[in-house]
Amino acid sequence: MANLQILPLLGDTKLIKLTRHEVNVLIDYMVAKGQSPRSAQQARALLSACLNAAIEEDLIGANPVGASRKIRLPRFKVEPLTAAEAARTIELAPTATTKLRPELALYSGLRQGEALGLRWRKVSFEKGEMNISHQVQTEGGKRELVDLKTRSSYRTLPLDERTLELFRAQKAQVAESRLALGNKWNDTDLVFPNSEGKPLASRWDYEQWHIALEAAGIPKRRLHDARHTCATLLLEQGLDIEVIRYWLGHASIELTSSTYIHLTSKTARLGSEAVANLRKRPWEGAA
Repeated sequence: MANLQILPLLGDTKLIKLTRHEVNVLIDYMVAKGQSPRSAQQARALLSACLNAAIEEDLIGANPVGASRKIRLPRFKVEPLTAAEAARTIELAPTATTKLRPELALYSGLRQGEALGLRWRKVSFEKGEMNISHQVQTEGGKRELVDLKTRSSYRTLPLDERTLELFRAQKAQVAESRLALGNKWNDTDLVFPNSEGKPLASRWDYEQWHIALEAAGIPKRRLHDARHTCATLLLEQGLDIEVIRYWLGHASIELTSSTYIHLTSKTARLGSEAVANLRKRPWEGAA
């Protein structure tokens, strides 16, 4: 974030001359480049943390970020799929890609960039696991494979036999595309390449998601709702919040619980069952 966004614009500015105007210019610059409001918000927070450190070192007297323009993130209505809808989305999808891609979103909780950046060398059929270590994102108008942004995003997730079957079907489909294109194929080792073997466009990925939803008779949802679905379904299965945090690659439990966990009637019943079990247990060792 510092190297790609902040330093190119503000790197030559002396700390004592940095004002809220420069911070606002940075935000406008990022938006003009096509960065999301969330990315601009993260850059603003990082710059603020750096300037707070400068205050502690007596390099400046005040942090201009506090007086800069705040970034409002758009609020979306999140609609997680039910367990039955998630299963139907994968089962009725028409192709190997439209089966595996929702599988990784709904049950593994992969972000779009993580799924599109997954490479075959990171999928172990022998161990039954996949390693999440890279993502695809747009840099300078080009789709590039880059490292993940945070340490907590790096994770290894287990794969059951059903998911491995979907991976095998996808691998066969990619092999057919590679054979058809011959020497023109770009060998990027991606699980979800485009027709030339290069990183897939986000727009095309969204289209595949909606094809899978339509085949299952489910109204259109944001692709990111699949990640919310994953968190909610895992909670319904009784998994600890720390396990869900790791599964999603979050840095903190607070983000997982406040943003991605959506309580359902099934979740509430789990609480009721837990209370009922407590009532059945005799008190032992009471004073």
